[in-house]
Amino acid sequence: MLATDERDDDRSLPELAIDLLPDVGMSDRFDAQKTHDAVDLPQPTNFTIFSDVGLPNPFKRASSAAPEMWVYSVEDGLAVGSARSEVVLDAEGRYLPYVTRAPYLAPLFHDIETEKLRGTALMVRTPGAVMFSHWLYDLLPRVEAARLAGFGPDQVDHVLVNGQKFGYEFETLRAMGYREEQIKHVDGSSGPIHADRLVVPTYPRATEKSKFTPDWARAMVRSLFGIGGDPEHRPARPKVAYLSRQKAYRRKIVPHDQLDAFLGDYDAVWLEPEKVSVREVAHELRDAALFLGPHGAGLANGVFLPSWAGAIEIIGSQFMLEHFHVLTSSTSHYVGVTAADEGDDVFTEAAIARMRTRTNTENQELDIHLDHDRTEQALAWARDFLDRY
Repeated sequence: MLATDERDDDRSLPELAIDLLPDVGMSDRFDAQKTHDAVDLPQPTNFTIFSDVGLPNPFKRASSAAPEMWVYSVEDGLAVGSARSEVVLDAEGRYLPYVTRAPYLAPLFHDIETEKLRGTALMVRTPGAVMFSHWLYDLLPRVEAARLAGFGPDQVDHVLVNGQKFGYEFETLRAMGYREEQIKHVDGSSGPIHADRLVVPTYPRATEKSKFTPDWARAMVRSLFGIGGDPEHRPARPKVAYLSRQKAYRRKIVPHDQLDAFLGDYDAVWLEPEKVSVREVAHELRDAALFLGPHGAGLANGVFLPSWAGAIEIIGSQFMLEHFHVLTSSTSHYVGVTAADEGDDVFTEAAIARMRTRTNTENQELDIHLDHDRTEQALAWARDFLDRY
């Protein structure tokens, strides 16, 4: 997969990919329409990390290049595999560059027999989109690119997505004009997808390490719920919104008394994403001054904050520091506060060794143990931030 800043000529991404991989049935004759130009997004500078350990700038580990976007339309199209090993072929068995993630498998599937979907199918099965954050910033922008290329809800018979059939999936696609009967969940176990016409957009980010979301994609997500720019008037008193996981089965914050006291001082709005719609969360955050919560996909709702808001992410030692800030990249200041791991300081050799004995799933399910001093530092920053509101 190509990062745009590594290219030394002005050919399109599909054209360049053809030259790089000429021996596996590629062709330069695909019906593809470009919908977005490549952009190089600025590295964020508005962040603070509270930790007892010296940490490098975490954002330099993520590419800031966002690629050009294309939308392919092929007759008798075939998609095989899963979101992470997709193979997309046209009627002649040629794989589509950039949306085929496992091109070396393409020759295996050319003559495969499978039931065909009648009409036009929009394939936006996307890596990571079983999670809210990737659904919001990776899958939905592909649906929007298809609309810009002339394949909106009125031109598409089926929209093929991966996911877990959560309420937000249907809510956001309805906001984009799709009816529930058009939505079809497909994953690796669904088998090959064959359609009279298969429409497949490319991806809005250059690589999975490129977590910066292009401005147009953030603006599109905001617009789904009637949010444009910043509100004309700020509330008289700064609004604090807290994303709670205290009733979740994993990644709860313990102990919670420091946060309880702070949130009580500001009459904070408590949000439990499982119990409210995306629209309700969006309209609570559109004029919030501060948004805080534990690491988790729900922090991707930070896209709905005004540009002058601040955000605090409470991070366990097993989590990447840059993940949600670089996804939203839109608040005036972002704070990460590192928590302790089972009583040890974060990122100590003992904590890291213990983390490596567990699977990623086990690490994700750990509760976040607050370090008292670092939490006080972060909350002192928050009080000062709100005093200057």
